[in-house]
Order: sequence, then structure tokens, then C-alpha cells
Amino acid sequence: MSIGRTADQIAIKLNRKEKEIKNSIRALSEADLYLTESAKAEGDYARVGDDAEQFFKDLPSLLEDKDAGLQEASRLVAWTLFDNRKSLGERLYNFNVSFGRRAADVLDRTASELGIALQPVATTSSTEQFSVDIEDEGGAVAYDGLLDALRDPLKKEDATETLINVCRGIVDSERNKKSANAAEKAVNAAHGKLIEVDLTKASSSTYLTIERQLTSIIARATALKGTLAQLQAAAAGKTDSQ
Repeated sequence: MSIGRTADQIAIKLNRKEKEIKNSIRALSEADLYLTESAKAEGDYARVGDDAEQFFKDLPSLLEDKDAGLQEASRLVAWTLFDNRKSLGERLYNFNVSFGRRAADVLDRTASELGIALQPVATTSSTEQFSVDIEDEGGAVAYDGLLDALRDPLKKEDATETLINVCRGIVDSERNKKSANAAEKAVNAAHGKLIEVDLTKASSSTYLTIERQLTSIIARATALKGTLAQLQAAAAGKTDSQ
């Protein structure tokens, strides 16, 4: 798509940062691609307005740094979720990871559940005398079979349902992972704040309040250490029993 001006020229004209203009152009390109190839409604921007705007702004950065095959497959995952966003049960934004960082996992699991074999991409190496197909050592995968299922009117419904369920599982696993690390992050943050405290600069009028807070912090830290000791003992017991 060409708009006749460079991003920096538009940025100056609109008094906006060049990066913002580039992101907007990339988002518009993704929206055009969706309307043309998926929705079959080229130029019908009403389909990608309002609640869809953020989705297309996020999409370019979530697809970049992927090889061509994975990028195409990830884009179709995104489009499928977008088309079914009202039945996801939560915000579409929460599913970004399923066509971003965890896209390969989503595609692999979906293909597996549908009984579709994913084959490594083969590259052709040639000499003057002969050519030979060599599997891509970078781990690229051909997703054609899965993409066909998601596009085939006879297979699309089942494939889409399977894909959405897999995406829900990936989103839940990411959510659980964040919860599992939340305690460590909170303790690290609290420790960092305490290290920064300089009592020599505190006003004498705050001494009593600071003392009470420190007493409370010590009590809370002692209680947490006790709970942690119990959890460590329980974890050690499970390890020994195995």
C-alpha cells in the first residue's frame, strides 16, 4: 500500500511521532489484508473500526520476527479469533499471546488434536549436476494442512472450535505462570524499596510512623518466612517420596 508520503513527512504534518505514524500505517495494512483475504470485504472499514482498532494496532508487532510460514499461520489464528471474538468469553486482547509469542505452540497443538501432521519445510540445494531437498535446520514448519482446515467450509467449524479451545488453554497457562511468579516479584519489589530507604533524611515527625511500619513489616516478613518454611518442607517431602 502506498500513500505517497514518507512516515516522517506525515509525522511532521500531523505533529506526531514518526514511530506512531509507522505503527498506524502497519495497522492499516493489516486491516486491509484482513478485509481483502479473510472478510472478502475490501475497503469496508466499518468492519474493523471501534473495538477492532486496538487489535490491528497490536497485530504487526505480534507477527514480526517470525518466518514467512509461521507469520501467515499466526495471522490466520488472529483472524479466526477476531471473527469469533464475541464468543471467547473474555477480551480479545487477552488472546494476543496465542498468535504472538506462543503461536507455534497453538498451531502445533491444534494440528495434533485435529490429526493433521505438520511437516518440516524443505529447502532445495542445487549444483550444476543435481538438486536435493534438505529439511530446514532452523525448525521452520509447513502449516498448509492446518490452514486448509481453517479455510475449508466443510472443516472450518470443527477446526475453529479446536483452535479456540487450544488458545484458551494457552491463555490460562500464561495466566497461571504469571500467578506463580507473582509472590517472588512482590518480595523483590518490597526488598528493593526497603534498600532505598534513607532514615538519615527522614523528618523527626515521621519517626513514630516509620517505627510502627517497620514493626509491621518485620511481623509480616516473619509470618511469610514461616509459611515458606512449611511449603519448602512439603515440597521436599514430595521429592523424597518420588
